[in-house]
Amino acid sequence: MKVEECFKEGLLRKVEPSADKVKRSLGASKGYIENAKDNLKMKNYGLVIFCAYTSMFHSARAILFRDGVKERVTYASFHIYKKNIQKLKILQTCLIHIEKAGIQVCIP
Repeated sequence: MKVEECFKEGLLRKVEPSADKVKRSLGASKGYIENAKDNLKMKNYGLVIFCAYTSMFHSARAILFRDGVKERVTYASFHIYKKNIQKLKILQTCLIHIEKAGIQVCIP
């Protein structure tokens, strides 16, 4: 689905940009990265994947808030920035592994 279609279908909508929401989303992202590191030490690999995915979601969401966009579903956050995600090979690899673990994300 193209970004324009996401807006048309109501998966994304325009809102006022919010520095506060950006800050909160980035804080949540950092917290989930720390949780992923802690779970990795304990060999809780399922939780590592969940925490890494949630961290990436909050990072993408921070970009949306910065740009004045709100998502209705999780995958729309990744979808709108998939071209940027493709440029980051390590992140793309992580997303592929997350998808293989059964968590649905949009990967072109």
